[in-house]
Amino acid sequence: MLINDIFTGIVLLCLIHIIYLILNDRKDLPIEISKKNGNPFVSIIVPTLNEENNISKCISSLEKIDYPNKEIIVVDGGSKDRTVEIAKGFGVKIITFNKLPENWVGKSYACHLGYKESRGDILLFTDADTVHTPDSLTITISKLLHHNISLLSTIPYQQAERWYEYLSGYYFFLAWLIRGPKINIYNKKKKDFFAIGQYMLFQREKYEQLGGHVAIHEKVVEDFALAKLVKEKGHHLYYLDKNKIVSCRMYPDGFRSFYEGFRKSIWTGMEMLPLYKIFIAASWIILGLFAPYFLIKSLLDGENILRIAFYGGSYLLFAFSLYYDWHPNRKDHLIVYLLYPIGLLITTIILITSIYDGILGKPVKWKGINYETKIKSKKTKFEQKPEIRVKKKRLATLDFLRGVAILMVVGFHSIERALPIDFWDNFILTAPKWQFYLFGPFLLLMSWRGFFILISAIVYIYTFEARVRITNNPGILLKKNIMKGTILFLFGCIINIFLHPDATIGTFLLTGQWQPEQFIFRLNNSNAIQMIALGLIIFSFIHFILTRNKGYKKTTRNLIIYTSLMILIIFLTPILNRILFSNRGITRDDILFIETNSPAEFLSGIFLANLVGNAQPLFPYLSVTFFGCIIGIILNQDEWKIKKKLTRIFLLGVLCIIVALLDWIFIRGSEPISAFIIAPIWFLILNTGLQTFLIAIFLYFFDYSKNIEKRMKRVKKVRFIRRAGLVSLTLFSTQYLDIIPRFLLTKITGIDFLNLGNLTSLYQSFLLLWIIIFYWVFLLKLWEYGKFYGSFDWLMVYISSSLLKKKLNWQDPLNINRNLYEIEQNMK
Repeated sequence: MLINDIFTGIVLLCLIHIIYLILNDRKDLPIEISKKNGNPFVSIIVPTLNEENNISKCISSLEKIDYPNKEIIVVDGGSKDRTVEIAKGFGVKIITFNKLPENWVGKSYACHLGYKESRGDILLFTDADTVHTPDSLTITISKLLHHNISLLSTIPYQQAERWYEYLSGYYFFLAWLIRGPKINIYNKKKKDFFAIGQYMLFQREKYEQLGGHVAIHEKVVEDFALAKLVKEKGHHLYYLDKNKIVSCRMYPDGFRSFYEGFRKSIWTGMEMLPLYKIFIAASWIILGLFAPYFLIKSLLDGENILRIAFYGGSYLLFAFSLYYDWHPNRKDHLIVYLLYPIGLLITTIILITSIYDGILGKPVKWKGINYETKIKSKKTKFEQKPEIRVKKKRLATLDFLRGVAILMVVGFHSIERALPIDFWDNFILTAPKWQFYLFGPFLLLMSWRGFFILISAIVYIYTFEARVRITNNPGILLKKNIMKGTILFLFGCIINIFLHPDATIGTFLLTGQWQPEQFIFRLNNSNAIQMIALGLIIFSFIHFILTRNKGYKKTTRNLIIYTSLMILIIFLTPILNRILFSNRGITRDDILFIETNSPAEFLSGIFLANLVGNAQPLFPYLSVTFFGCIIGIILNQDEWKIKKKLTRIFLLGVLCIIVALLDWIFIRGSEPISAFIIAPIWFLILNTGLQTFLIAIFLYFFDYSKNIEKRMKRVKKVRFIRRAGLVSLTLFSTQYLDIIPRFLLTKITGIDFLNLGNLTSLYQSFLLLWIIIFYWVFLLKLWEYGKFYGSFDWLMVYISSSLLKKKLNWQDPLNINRNLYEIEQNMK
């Protein structure tokens, strides 16, 4: 039922979208903006590469254009066939080149050379496979000048002879769905853009104002890039459709040329599209592929006539939409549209292959030339001012310790789901000394619930402090961190809703029963991800205030403020607990199972859960965040010597241990320690002190040791742990995938590693621990080859980049190469 509902929603969305497009496509240009008389001189520039089968028809049609003031320039990029020889027979101007400048794409460079040798006030860039009607220039130039358009483009009428050539219609159809109505493309206030490289007509002065092909010299899809540039610069863009003034036959050389031609365009073109337009295209593809499936299924299942009619209508909706858009641009038969699922399936496979190749950074090959699919970072003088990048040294210790923290978290949770609920409590009270000495350190390490929060806080404050020292603009950083924290908190909620063992997916994995009524069962719980998110938002507000007007220079003041806030949280925690629990007579479990009969109760339950509830609430774990801020500020003091930094961090650890022991001996020594409830304050402070020792030790070994060679070897040896640190959000979110090794262990040993309370010894639990850790290390190593696409960390980076309108490095979105390998090479 859920899948049917989703498909129904997609159908309705597509229906509304097609109605919107059809209604607005009827609108043409508004009233004329300006009128320019006369017949300006036109330079027709034709870039070529191995076009001996097309060049003759193209130049012949260009010479027959009924327009007197024109010149034809052929720019050849090193053809191995008779292209240049044939062109010379027509007496046109010919420019040749055999070597591309660095970072230039061949077609753009050819167009640039043609522009430099041209004399026209109007520039027409057209492909060698096009054929032009005699009145084509008269029509397009009239439109260009009368409406003061900077760039005019049109879709050539497509000639199709072989089966695969009909598939091109699906790409242009999706382009129509993405680009929107043509009136939006003309409107300066709208961000919609579209152009076809087979016909691009410019006013020369506008072309030069835009920066010409130099401004987009490294873009493989130069037509999209130029169209986008026109809109970004506030110029008028327009395209003509459903006309026959230009025609062409795309990719007549075979299916391979068809595949390579579209492959080079899809992935590199997607980087220029906003997220919602990609969503629109994906919705239409889902509609087109699944409509025939649901139609056939409903017929075979004998469903009622209304449902059959709905699925049949969905099928015809896609067929009609394809016909409406594409039939005027090509002569074909109705059967092509009725049998569209076959062609759409082939097209989708090509599209997925192109995206997959782009994700892996594989170069695309077109006419014997390899083009990079990655998004390049170099800027030209015509582009916007480059973003200031932080030159701060990356600390390998933080990546390593975050990896340790998350591996211990997922390992502990795996053991927690297999041991009796009171196992650890009994172990603490009754275990022999030798077992305590043997397993105690692991137990202590796994009980460091605040460790993940502490390391994350250090990373965020370290980055914030470093960036504000360069940009001196904490306001921008505040906005980014609020957005990042909000996304992170929502991820935490999704984890609680779907992935907790007592929620939907968790229950399904453990029991095989799907229980959708438990969607919000665990939303009244708190987890480390939510605490990291809330801590990020809270300390960003504080640090924004502290670092304004170069306040980051007031190190002592900032350290005192964060220390005071940390002490305040620790002091308020028992008071707040007493007010909420003792005085009101409720427990933390009451918060977890609070009634949600009204929106007010539901929201209050979420608020209380994150404030004082189970697992890791703000009180007391916000104190851990503030402690991380203190360490992060210390690490950012470039004027301090290494010894001074490490000494202060070490002393912080000593101070925490002393305070914890005093608190335990004189104040809260009677409070029990449990692995399944919030630890006593003294135990949390003790753990924080021990964690600080660990931070100081590894800072010395990984980042501050004078022996560079040994330091590089150490960092390289723990790459498998640092890898976990880079995708810690993913590990936390998908830790229930450990169902696979637990299931295998159960089958191999005959011991039930799957269900709560079935393990009976520490040996079994630690066997499970190491198997789980090895499993994740191996899985992450394999996933790295795919650049962690599909992970929660990748998704968060993608969403953040989209909202911030930043280009995403699709070849390596999480900067794995820099963070895992370059950090080893650049330790000097």
